[in-house]
Amino acid sequence: RNHGFGPLEFIAELPLERVYQVHLGGGHDEPDGYRIDSHGAPAPPEVWELLRFVAARAPLRAAIVEWDVSLPPFAEVLAEAELARGIIDEARTQRGPQTNRGAAECAAAFDLNA
Repeated sequence: RNHGFGPLEFIAELPLERVYQVHLGGGHDEPDGYRIDSHGAPAPPEVWELLRFVAARAPLRAAIVEWDVSLPPFAEVLAEAELARGIIDEARTQRGPQTNRGAAECAAAFDLNA
């Protein structure tokens, strides 16, 4: 929302077949309406919806829960990590089996000079 366009439409235009990892985090709202990704709060519902959207379209292997300030009890961070795992696992089940890419193909996918 900080950029004035919808995140789903933007993300849908990305080469999601190349996305293997996502970073999740919470933040806070500024008085002027901007959202600050401070990694100092639980991920809000919108983040989980974005994860569901991406996980349904990308071969995710990992999600990192970022929490850098105002650390909560470990159980709270672990609960977010487990929620992320559940969302990714559910999306993987719904997509069905995917072929594993070989190391050379993965390296080529990240070659910006190709």
